Amino acid sequence: GTARKNTRIVDVIVTFLDDSKTVYQVSQKALGKTLFYQVCDSLNLVEVDYFGLEYFDENSVQFWLDLEKPISKQLSLQNLCMNFAVKFYPPEPSTLEDELTRYLFTLQIRKDLADGSLLGSDKSTSILISTVITAFEMQCKHKFNLFFFTFSILFTFVGNLPTFFLALSSHT
Repeated sequence: GTARKNTRIVDVIVTFLDDSKTVYQVSQKALGKTLFYQVCDSLNLVEVDYFGLEYFDENSVQFWLDLEKPISKQLSLQNLCMNFAVKFYPPEPSTLEDELTRYLFTLQIRKDLADGSLLGSDKSTSILISTVITAFEMQCKHKFNLFFFTFSILFTFVGNLPTFFLALSSHT
């Protein structure tokens, strides 16, 4: 008889920067790049080099999915959850060509500011926040949504609002 390939398909849950989740099906023997490019294709993402899929081990240590290694060698098959995230920022943001890439960077910065993982001086944080708000404003069709987005960013820094406004006014 012929040897039958027994390739198990697994569901991987990917959480995106807007907190939406999508389930992707891949062979457990597939290389990381199979899943990564499936995710990027579903987003119609062109500038893929800046992004990656991150996961955490049982000790909450962060890892990036290695595109050249099988998924089963990196992830526990009991916990197939990953986050789509910015892996690195370009030295010059103006080199970003795709509107979607810029939008995803904005979401990542907003997320990092909100959870406290992006730290800096009050002035640099204020400039960064104003940049995020401006970028969101350009994409926002409804001023009502812009108000709530801006409010959510500022609410995150409620303890530093006087410093934020002082630094922001000196920046403009």
